[in-house]
Amino acid sequence: ELTPKEKEIILRIKASLADLVKIAQEVQAMPKNHPAIPKMMEEMDYKYGAQVIENTEELHRIMKFQMSTAATYANDLKNRLIIFTSLLTVLSVFLACFLAVGITRAITRPLETLVGITGKVAQGDLTMDIAVNRGDELGTLANSFASMLKNLSSIIAKMKDAVSQITSASTEILAA
Repeated sequence: ELTPKEKEIILRIKASLADLVKIAQEVQAMPKNHPAIPKMMEEMDYKYGAQVIENTEELHRIMKFQMSTAATYANDLKNRLIIFTSLLTVLSVFLACFLAVGITRAITRPLETLVGITGKVAQGDLTMDIAVNRGDELGTLANSFASMLKNLSSIIAKMKDAVSQITSASTEILAA
């Protein structure tokens, strides 16, 4: 949209051009050798032509300034977008690292707990209690391990019972 100043300049150019056309029409209507024609032609060149050139140059300066301002604004906007994109990229990388660490810990901590319990079971401690609050594969593994631990405890208890009965029977046989 044109500014009031630009509209004013365009109106002045139109007025000067209209005056030029009017004089040109008058010159055309005169005989070729009429003595007023040189003066009218001079008036067309120096008065109205100069006004058109002057106003056109002024309009050109205004538009050049506006283009420069628009280019500066576009460049500033481009720089802001580059900074925003860079910050968003850095933030995304940090978020991805944070999520990777969180997911890794969510997997390794239960595994480390199971490895610790496995070590104690390997040393003969079957009293370990495995508390499982997960519904994923690690929870399934922990539940299976807890079930195995119960079964081992049960088998050992039965074996102790059987050994106790055999010992008791042996003692009775020896006493008799």
